[in-house]
Amino acid sequence: MKRSPRSRAIVDPLTGLATRPRLIERLGRARGSSARTQNYAALLIVNLDAFSHVNASRGQDEGDAVLVETARRIESSIRDEDLLVRSSGDEFIVLVELLDENERLAAEKVRSLASRIAASLDEPVRIGERAFLVTASIGISTFLGAGATVDDILSHATGALHRAKAAGAGSIRFHDPTIQAALDERAALTIDLRQALREHQFVLHYQPVVDVAGMPVGVEVLLRWQHPERGLVPPVQFIGLAEEAGLIVDIGLWVLETACDTLRDWSTDPLLGRLEISVNVSARQFEEPGFVEDVRAMLRAHKVRPGNLRLELTESMLFTALAAPVEKTRRLREIGVGLSLDDFGTGYSSLASLRSLAIDTLKVDRSFVRDITTDPSSEAIVQTIVDIARNLGLSVVAEGVETPAQQDLLHQQGCRLFQGYMHARPAPRGEIEAWLRNSLSRRSGTVGLRPDAMPMSPRSAGSSGPDGTQGLPPESLEARRLRALDDYALSDGIIDRVFESVSKLAATVGEATEAGLAIVASEHVQIVAAAGFRKGARIPRAGSLVARVVEADVDFYEVHDVLGDTRFDPAAPPVELARGNARRFTGIPVLSSEGYRIGALFVVGREPGALSPTQRASLAELARTLSSLLEARRTNRQNADRLKAIYADSPALLYLLDGDGRLVTASRQWLDKFGYEMDEVRGMRALDMITGESRDAFLATREAFWANGGCLEFPCQWRTRAGEVLDVLMSATIDYDDEGRALRALCVLTDVTERIRVQRELEKASRTDPLTGAMNRAGFSEALRLEIKRAERHRRPLSVVMIDVDHFKAVNDTWGHAVGDDVLVAMVAGLQAQLRENDQVGRLGGEEFTLLLPETPLAGAIRVAERFRSSLERASLSDRRPELRCTVSAGVATFRAGDDGACLLERADRALYSAKGAGRDCTWFTADLDGEPTAADSPIREPETDAAQV
Repeated sequence: MKRSPRSRAIVDPLTGLATRPRLIERLGRARGSSARTQNYAALLIVNLDAFSHVNASRGQDEGDAVLVETARRIESSIRDEDLLVRSSGDEFIVLVELLDENERLAAEKVRSLASRIAASLDEPVRIGERAFLVTASIGISTFLGAGATVDDILSHATGALHRAKAAGAGSIRFHDPTIQAALDERAALTIDLRQALREHQFVLHYQPVVDVAGMPVGVEVLLRWQHPERGLVPPVQFIGLAEEAGLIVDIGLWVLETACDTLRDWSTDPLLGRLEISVNVSARQFEEPGFVEDVRAMLRAHKVRPGNLRLELTESMLFTALAAPVEKTRRLREIGVGLSLDDFGTGYSSLASLRSLAIDTLKVDRSFVRDITTDPSSEAIVQTIVDIARNLGLSVVAEGVETPAQQDLLHQQGCRLFQGYMHARPAPRGEIEAWLRNSLSRRSGTVGLRPDAMPMSPRSAGSSGPDGTQGLPPESLEARRLRALDDYALSDGIIDRVFESVSKLAATVGEATEAGLAIVASEHVQIVAAAGFRKGARIPRAGSLVARVVEADVDFYEVHDVLGDTRFDPAAPPVELARGNARRFTGIPVLSSEGYRIGALFVVGREPGALSPTQRASLAELARTLSSLLEARRTNRQNADRLKAIYADSPALLYLLDGDGRLVTASRQWLDKFGYEMDEVRGMRALDMITGESRDAFLATREAFWANGGCLEFPCQWRTRAGEVLDVLMSATIDYDDEGRALRALCVLTDVTERIRVQRELEKASRTDPLTGAMNRAGFSEALRLEIKRAERHRRPLSVVMIDVDHFKAVNDTWGHAVGDDVLVAMVAGLQAQLRENDQVGRLGGEEFTLLLPETPLAGAIRVAERFRSSLERASLSDRRPELRCTVSAGVATFRAGDDGACLLERADRALYSAKGAGRDCTWFTADLDGEPTAADSPIREPETDAAQV
């Protein structure tokens, strides 16, 4: 079929691309779309450099072939939804919409697109035996909304192109000098970044992680860039660039290898050899298929113990596609590497998914720590994170700790590890090693460096207490230790589980060995659990070996021949001499959560000599276990006391359940919300208040809910006493006894009834045109996508009709926008009157509408369009102007195999503009995938519907 003059006007005959009239029309619509979505759009003018020499030297035929190949390459570099036109000669224009709401990000995206276009032209164009090297200069104009006219946008892009031409072949320039300067700076930094990797300009700084006593337990390595001209560049300025440039994996491997070098050097150091080193891992590096093997290989190559290496992962990399992260974290833990979840609380972690990952530590983001003493919500978030960690058996590290007040509050909430300027700033390896040795030497009793060698933790070299206060009198420390001891209430009875552990320890150490757990009070030592000793026995503290364990400030206290030891007063014999046959004593302190020595775990034997390394390790492990048990005992007691205060005046919807799921008490706010008095709710089953469907859903997932310690936020519906149904989110913090049984559950309901109502309305509004009630572009696109799937699956016909009101601008200009709005509303009403129940109407913007006609062949769609056009001859489109009549142009396309929504709409759009070009007030259609639009009064040839077509 020959192309009509109209077709040649809108389609370039050489390249098959759209031409300038199509660009002007789309650019006008893009301004309106940008105004509605508040997304930036951009226009790129691509002009080939020195192309006239190709035509002059090789002839027009070869020049045309170069243009065709250039068009193909540019088209392959842009998105399907972008518009590419041939403007004239060797100039092409690209219209890009929906870039980003942020101007800087939008500029970066369009700059990246321009770079892809330029890169696509790098390969020589081969025409027969000849090769042509083509470069292009590109000018870019970005715009938001309808502020700039179409002519302005074109003028700005043209000006940018002239600047690009002046800068030299292959240059890219923006109209906005500010944007250009920022992107030039970014490009220069990217070049420097590649050089930095080659020339080893990266360095590592180290920041300690300490316990509550200020003692280091590890360090985190922090990447810095020592630029020869810019100085020390922080990671926030170059990590994003490294990811975009594809350098982050190589940089990450260098960081990991350098950390392993440090661990290898520390492994033979008696002080530093026990410390962990934490390394941050980027999402891109973690996604590498060989990442786990890379870690394993580095550990082997450097002969590093896996337990000394910790990898810090982020929420975003673990919860986008969970299956792979779960497997990778499991494999890393099998190697023995520690895993932390960094910046926890800032992302959107699924707590159910968190439980499935092999994570052992959560790091509280510094943004919560910064405001914890002034912002109740930050305090509540941190408490929630600590509770989550406790229920999942995880450790917690608080980042960004800068003041004692912050650390005190964090410690009260249950956090035991800290990182921040309060203890030490990040520093190079040599400086941080001096600081670490100084801190650790005080713990071991050796002579350390002078206190001012590095930024010190509050615990000075002269202090002997775990709180690290300088010059604190020993009496004050002892008073604090005794207060911590009272918190555990160990004097009140014997802990059965401790007794079982002590008995097992005695059996592992030797048949003739006794063992015990003793607390050290102010004047006496009391045995609270023992094997071979009388439980509950009290002996004087003076001279007791158990008391010496607490007072000596060493990890192990050993006496190999107790009978021959002359350091103790015979008048006050130590506990092990009560049997008269003890020859060996080994003790290890049991610590409170603050680090105070509240007692000792000890073993006594009849033969002199030291315990074996295995026996010592068993003793140390049991001491740590006992400390944890005692802490859980104290926490449960504190929780029980705290709950009373919480419920008294809490504004939240709180309620307390016993172990059987019955209500014990509830906050005033909860009672008012559900219409009960306190006496009425005591003993009520909370499950009975959940409505039917929600109740079934909760029962189906209850085991997972409770297994997660109630950390799942479970959406459900609760019924008030008056019968009103509320949408709520339910969560809980559960306390367990030593056997793992639930003692109580502190539950919180969040009333989201109004939020869900608004959410549903917003969801509807986001898909509906507010003026006409028809679907908007987003809603129509989603509906079209679903209908295409149905057409493919059931092999049914599907058609689309695009309708544009003729001369609508004249209506607005003559009668005003109020009348124009009347016309648009009447158009939708008229369209809906012609449609069946499953047909749908969309307003794509302005005066352009689209009909979605499932199970409708081409001929049927044309009939719908023609019927609607005929109905307009009699319809009054505005009560304000009853005499007003309008006509419409329509374009029809039908679905063919391989179509997506954009392709189908593009064919209907071509038919529509053929109708407008033919004089308007008519319907045109496209019957074939690549066919020319045809008038509706022409014979219709529809291919037979078979599996290859639908």
